[in-house]
Amino acid sequence: MLIDRGCWIARRTGSNRCNARRVAALVAASAFLALGARAAPPAKVDPALAPWFRGLANPASGLSCCAEYDGHVLASRDWRSTATGYQVQIAGTWRDVPPQAVLNQVPNPTGGAVAFFPPDGTPIYCFVRPTDS
Repeated sequence: MLIDRGCWIARRTGSNRCNARRVAALVAASAFLALGARAAPPAKVDPALAPWFRGLANPASGLSCCAEYDGHVLASRDWRSTATGYQVQIAGTWRDVPPQAVLNQVPNPTGGAVAFFPPDGTPIYCFVRPTDS
């Protein structure tokens, strides 16, 4: 709303401020999309799985999981199912997986659960269960 109001005022006064905002937003969006194009699967994963990793998207936002955060193939001891959803162990701490981050009905060729999160572990952006769960 504030951006629209600012652009409306800019148009009325003849200012280029609105165009500068649009250009900045376009540059930021382009940089974000470029990150997705360069994203790679986690270390020690078959490089043939790169297209699978790049094709995963957060169900709520529709944005690429791989472009947003690092992917991690988890050992069975590093994730668990709870009464309310899933948890992932990151640096010795169990963290809840937000329900909107769970990719349901996605075939998983990695053999383990896969979670996408930043180095500090918050938020867990995407979570794919192993095929057998």
